[in-house]
Amino acid sequence: ASEARLASLVAVAKGQVSHQHWFMLNRSLTDSAGGKALLSWSATMFEYLMPLLVMRDFAGTLLSDTYRAVVKAQQVYGRKRGVPWGVSESAYSGVDFEKTYQYRAFGVPGLGLKRGLSDDLVISPYSTFLALPVSPKGCISNVRRLEKLGVRGEYGFYEAVDFTQDRLSAEEKFHIVKSFLAHHQGMSLVSINNYLNDNIVQKRFHSDPSIKSCDLLLQERFPSKIPVLVPHQAELLALEQEELEMRAERSERIKTPFSATPRARVISNGRYTVMLDSAGAGTSMLDGDLTLTRWREDSISNMSGHFIYLRDLESGRFWSSAYLPSQVEPDDYEVFFNPDKIEYRRRDHSIALHTEVTVSPEDNVEIRNLTVTNLSGRLRELEVTSYGEVALAPRRADLAHQAFSKLFISSEYLSDYDALIFMRRKRSEKEKPLFMAHMISMPIVWAPVQYETNRANFLGRGRRACNPAAFDTFAPLTKSVGTVLDPVFALRTKVEVDPGASQTVTFITLIAEGRDELINLIKKYHERHNIT
Repeated sequence: ASEARLASLVAVAKGQVSHQHWFMLNRSLTDSAGGKALLSWSATMFEYLMPLLVMRDFAGTLLSDTYRAVVKAQQVYGRKRGVPWGVSESAYSGVDFEKTYQYRAFGVPGLGLKRGLSDDLVISPYSTFLALPVSPKGCISNVRRLEKLGVRGEYGFYEAVDFTQDRLSAEEKFHIVKSFLAHHQGMSLVSINNYLNDNIVQKRFHSDPSIKSCDLLLQERFPSKIPVLVPHQAELLALEQEELEMRAERSERIKTPFSATPRARVISNGRYTVMLDSAGAGTSMLDGDLTLTRWREDSISNMSGHFIYLRDLESGRFWSSAYLPSQVEPDDYEVFFNPDKIEYRRRDHSIALHTEVTVSPEDNVEIRNLTVTNLSGRLRELEVTSYGEVALAPRRADLAHQAFSKLFISSEYLSDYDALIFMRRKRSEKEKPLFMAHMISMPIVWAPVQYETNRANFLGRGRRACNPAAFDTFAPLTKSVGTVLDPVFALRTKVEVDPGASQTVTFITLIAEGRDELINLIKKYHERHNIT
């Protein structure tokens, strides 16, 4: 991949070269953190996304899939390094004898053929703006993060932020390159214009008949039998080792759910935030104030949060993926607070459970991945059930008038996607409607998914989440939806696990400001490759 493809397209359109010129461009592929993508020389956002300012993006094509894989790889790389994402060619903190900032290409290791890409860590804001058509929400979140670092100046965003340790003084955590390059500002403005005005620059470019005649060249499908290259594996391995060491320094391992004071961890993508403690209680929030799942600050009788239950269908015993809410003492228990995810591991009745909780870097989505491993010598049939109280309201409003707040939430079930949808109706013209979904995904479907949205039906009268009525019998959940007095989400499925084998069940929670946006997210995360 190279910006040279734009010159090739124009040359073909003008009849200066044969259309074969386009097919002479290299198509080597690599397997990045974002998926398979075209290799480039420097792995810069400029090489991949600058042509997209004027060239149309045809969904499901080689270029379109590459755009999305590259942006995701950039986001993953930034998260691993603990910095905002967006690496491209730019100025950096090195200066010449006249104190002029120097300029060169920087990229993400694994996407480029150039050696030494892991030696530098320079983030350029214009890279984020180039990715606006591919991941708008991820871009907005990243821009806010850059603003908090002080990267915005009087004339817009500065050129770059240099995090390369070898170029920083002892007092610096990063160095802001306080200059403005006209062509980078120009690219940002064009990308914003496209985003706000329905790709107007692309449409103008393709309105030229000679360019439009070459549209077919941009619709090349992803090849199925081209070998995948992994450039400079030693660099990637060294980077992975460095990441493991950094994670070990920033990670916390807890061997018990009990502590004199609560021990908790917060993970976030900048907007969607999850807070969990070592026992498994916690909450999910949006923008720091909008509470998605109800939570109360009570370390003594804390039964609030998003929980996952297990039930052995042979014995009838049930427990939970963390200590709470079942309060069943495990045979073995571990919690890992990592920078990018929270993990719970426990073992009960020859069943090992591993729960990973993560937040998508590009969407307002929370993913809870449960792996069930059968340590016994016989087939185990297990029931897996999720449960959480739906708040979908500002925290103070929910605390002040909880019963009143609940009256404005309605629910429905989408059977095609095994998803519950919750909508908070507007109480005034100033309010925006809010939409939330909770869905389940499995590689193997053993039984139809059951669902419940009425708290009274799930817990029963006068009971709490540690002993819900939903486990008194083996009756299915009641499938209640609509305007219920006390809304919750609960999804239930069944898994069969052979001796020594494992099965995976994933619960996904999503939030959006419109129904169409929510449905698109549901469709996206219904595909297993987007959550594994």
